Amino acid sequence: RSHENRAPLRIDLVLQKMVRDARLGGHKVELDSQPLTAFGKPLALKRALGNLLDNAMFYGESQQQPVQVAIAPGEAGMVSVTVRDHGPGVPEAALARLGQPYTRLDHGAAMRNEGLGLGLSIVREIVADHGGSVRFRNHPEGGFEVRLALPAG
Repeated sequence: RSHENRAPLRIDLVLQKMVRDARLGGHKVELDSQPLTAFGKPLALKRALGNLLDNAMFYGESQQQPVQVAIAPGEAGMVSVTVRDHGPGVPEAALARLGQPYTRLDHGAAMRNEGLGLGLSIVREIVADHGGSVRFRNHPEGGFEVRLALPAG
């Protein structure tokens, strides 16, 4: 485990930079944010957020719809971060396995043999280390959504 010190982290500024970089890379990403601070290990939190955004852009980017990222006050002193894509979603039977190490879903030719299935398990581990929670679901209007609850700073 990292011995990195915990500190306040302006989660909105981190995600603004990630979204700017993604757009420069040609991705369509929308950010709905307000100035909010999470408390934790800054490098670990940045890694978790980067993994979520990368995953959404790789598996769920749609030519018609951008990846959507939202930051809002959560319940009981938490900050809520939601990343939603407009891809095919995840088979219902596989939702419970998401976040377990080496879990990869068969996306056919789109997979291009990329990834080891560790991205979401790293997200889950980092969030758990911070006393937060992760929820994976298929969005009722299509696509896949991940919602993090992180301790507010």
